[in-house]
Amino acid sequence: MAEIFVNASRLPPEVETEASFSVEIGRELRALFALHRDFRATSLRSLPDLAKRLGIGALYAKDERARWGQGSFKALGGTYAVLSLAVDALRAQGSTITLADILSGRAPPAPQLTFATATAGNHGRAVAYGAQLAGARSIVFVYDGVPEEQIAAIAACGAEIVRVAGDYEMAFQAAVGRSRDAGWLLCSDVAYAGYEDIPRRIMQGYCVLADEVREQLDGRLSHLFVQAGAGGLATPLATYFAQYAPSLATIVTEADAVACLLESARAGRAVSTAAGTRTNMGRLECRTPSTIAWPLLTRHAAAFAAVSDAQAVTAVAWLAEFGIETSPTGAAGLAGLMLVAESKTARDALHLGPDASVLIIITEQATEDERKHL
Repeated sequence: MAEIFVNASRLPPEVETEASFSVEIGRELRALFALHRDFRATSLRSLPDLAKRLGIGALYAKDERARWGQGSFKALGGTYAVLSLAVDALRAQGSTITLADILSGRAPPAPQLTFATATAGNHGRAVAYGAQLAGARSIVFVYDGVPEEQIAAIAACGAEIVRVAGDYEMAFQAAVGRSRDAGWLLCSDVAYAGYEDIPRRIMQGYCVLADEVREQLDGRLSHLFVQAGAGGLATPLATYFAQYAPSLATIVTEADAVACLLESARAGRAVSTAAGTRTNMGRLECRTPSTIAWPLLTRHAAAFAAVSDAQAVTAVAWLAEFGIETSPTGAAGLAGLMLVAESKTARDALHLGPDASVLIIITEQATEDERKHL
């Protein structure tokens, strides 16, 4: 059921925040990525007609569909994690290679390294792309719900595909077991107890997106509506902007079938949602908060919005009116904004009025199957 939960646990803006997702990190990684010949900042679209429809002052859409030629924001995180892990592994073997060497094309290939992950689609493509840049091997575990188009895109980056019957959790467990037995470097984007360093690196990569927005909008921002599964994108963005623009309100948007972050906010502790439900926002289908995400989102998120599949489809249609073709997952931030805009109580609580300047993230391009069914 669609719902809005205002976060009473949000800390005052002046409270010091997590250094892992800082403005400095965003600037540093952005400068490194710029060494790659194909890297470009993604565009920021102004949508004045949609802003008027929603009763706000301005609406901006950060369009990640063309990010690094990989179709989603995930290219930032998975690629950075793989490259930084490759540097660490090679240096442990006596190399003096740097991240800048790999990104600028000066490094020799590293076929002795193998990276593995499980994926719903976009993260696996990012890991495969990072391994390709490093000249390393990649093995990506996919499950029954991953679109064939995305599997083909992962394979096109040189990855070996392992198909697992069942859902993401089963593919993840298979990746963990095989990586442990074979000595592969597991590059998962889901943090859990005892496994946080690599997911943290992935999340740091998303600070590049935030830093681009900082430059593109030059402070003209009051609200951020950002989609979340386990919280991997929402957390670094909320934390970054808590430092750069402390008065900005971040509203985390989830699929109502799997709103683990909203339910955690309600419970005052991290909780998992029940298994067995599905959503058309497939890349948000996570039932347990990231152990990195939850402590930070409870500090920095102004509210949590759970949107229905139907609301996500409407958001897709609204964006299509302005030439932005995306999936229900990619449109989920707009769906959250629409939900809040419909509620006077929520609008007042979050100060979403005619002077608001709002950012949404178009996180991914639509697959061919999604285009056919929307």
